[in-house]
Amino acid sequence: MEITLIQAIAKMEGFGANPNNIPTRCNNPGDICAGQFANAHGAMPAASDPMTRNPSRYAVFPTAELGWAALRALLAAHYLGMTIAAAIAKYAPATENNTNEYVLFVCRETGLTPFTVLTAENIG
Repeated sequence: MEITLIQAIAKMEGFGANPNNIPTRCNNPGDICAGQFANAHGAMPAASDPMTRNPSRYAVFPTAELGWAALRALLAAHYLGMTIAAAIAKYAPATENNTNEYVLFVCRETGLTPFTVLTAENIG
């Protein structure tokens, strides 16, 4: 069964796979970094990581629903019109991720191709 782009990103980031991983414990399925964008979309400003109690590099949302909405808003605001390959290269840069594996995973999960252009409809 194919899933939406935001669901594939969340799955790649590990959301829901382990209660102790960052995306799950921070209600942040996209592993969105903390900051102005995340705060404007419901993250708790200057929040500590719920597990470590240290300042979190990643946004901490009070609910998973707000985290999902922030991921959708991020993609809609900054990635529409890009190909899947270009969007993933920007979203999950090679300096921190295996971007090629990320693209292959997202395409395998969604049925989209690396050359599919992101639209509001195919984000999810």
